[in-house]
Amino acid sequence: MRSLVKYADYTREEISHIFDPGRPFTPQAGTWGLRGMIRVPHRKGDFVFFVTVGKRQAHHVFREHITESGILTWQSQPSQTLSSPLVREWIRHDHLTNSIHLFFRTRNSVPYTYMGRLAYVSHDGSRERPVYFRWQILNWCIPASKLAAMGLELADDVPECGTPQGSPLQRTSPPTIIDSPKPGPDYHTVTMDFAENESWDETLKEGGELLVLENEKMQLSNDGRPDLAARVIHTSRIQGDCAGYNIQSYFPDGTVKYIEVKTTAGGAGTPFTLTANELSFSKINSCQYQLVRVYAFEKKGPSAKYFVLEGDLTQHLSLRPIEFRATLK
Repeated sequence: MRSLVKYADYTREEISHIFDPGRPFTPQAGTWGLRGMIRVPHRKGDFVFFVTVGKRQAHHVFREHITESGILTWQSQPSQTLSSPLVREWIRHDHLTNSIHLFFRTRNSVPYTYMGRLAYVSHDGSRERPVYFRWQILNWCIPASKLAAMGLELADDVPECGTPQGSPLQRTSPPTIIDSPKPGPDYHTVTMDFAENESWDETLKEGGELLVLENEKMQLSNDGRPDLAARVIHTSRIQGDCAGYNIQSYFPDGTVKYIEVKTTAGGAGTPFTLTANELSFSKINSCQYQLVRVYAFEKKGPSAKYFVLEGDLTQHLSLRPIEFRATLK
């Protein structure tokens, strides 16, 4: 039996053996041979989603796509409404408790590629039959070679806003997902704060901090303050990670700015961790604190995109404990 490997290709039969071993498989029939959304046996709240780009069902054409930051635009079955039990269950989906596994392909004649697990982002309360969802693909870091092999073209993400000329960093707005230009009264959205840890990568961490460091110097020079640019400090390199921030920079008026950098090769919604020290420092120094979220980091170049959260991080993020220090009573 094959094991589940991210970005590997699978047939429906292979997928059925992974999630429902022992059940006979019939091509083009039954639960695993035909359906698009399948509940995993014996694991309440877990699902497998099969997505084929441009699939037709009766008179409906599914128009589903993935963005550069790993946001999946996805539609339920054409018969489902906002009050359908499955739709309500997906809206309440908690990826920390349950898993939705995405298998995606660009045409009928090829196997499915395992894209990873999904976290609910939003749905459009103004449309039903089908219901329109947005999902974040967790730990999104698909290789360019795999995209080419799949023939998958990624859709655009949030627009740029204020990128300094010549900078390898491209600034974007913080990711707030909107499903419809005119959302209905039941429209629901959440901040993308998915608490799924990315593997520790010292090269990734250092690379993101260096990009932000040089970007700060460039911004200050462009603002006519080369004197301040010369005083920007890579604090975490000098003092280690105990300061509560990575970079000491300056606002153009000379006020000190404290910057914490969080870097991912994934999309804007990829989760990250905060230490108690970092969170406390953001509260105490809220007028001078910025968290710079670097994403879509490419080691070749290097280059990346980023957005900025300013001040007390508890005002921007939903924080949830995922580990506990345990001692005997």
